[in-house]
Amino acid sequence: GEAAWRPDAPGRPSKQPPNDDGSADEGSIRSLWGKTVLAAAVILVAGYALAQSGAALAEQTGLGEGFFGAVFMAFATSLSDISIVFSAVRLGRYEMAIGDLFGSALFTLALVFPIDAVYRGEPVLGAVENSTTFFAILAAAMAALFVAGAVERRGARIGRMGVDSLALLGTYAVGISVLYRMR
Repeated sequence: GEAAWRPDAPGRPSKQPPNDDGSADEGSIRSLWGKTVLAAAVILVAGYALAQSGAALAEQTGLGEGFFGAVFMAFATSLSDISIVFSAVRLGRYEMAIGDLFGSALFTLALVFPIDAVYRGEPVLGAVENSTTFFAILAAAMAALFVAGAVERRGARIGRMGVDSLALLGTYAVGISVLYRMR
């Protein structure tokens, strides 16, 4: 297996295939920025529509906003991350894949500050239900499992999955079932 994590461990080389002339095809930087900004704008507009329809579905199904948001809305808003992660892994860009996952989660959590800054009621975190608090604790536990797996890279596997990945999957499944019962 792979040695445990060390702060000076070198990264993995990129597996991006070169072109016929030996260079990597990355397109013009201006074109890439334009595509990125356009895609971000589409996601921003779609997010508003998703929030509106999600709130209505949560009410109509009786699943509750906390459960519906933690499962269905989270899945829907993670579709872009799923696409990025699988594409990055396929290109051998593992740091980008994991960076996207954790960067997205951290950025989303940081949104609590501007929400509190513009919202006129009580602080948002003070208004959440117990189920949302539980889900936050579950997310912290899963992050701790990931960190443990990243630091201790001995490569223990069951089938093709690492033991840490299976622990994350199991923790998520148990957490979702508890959250469902809490709704």
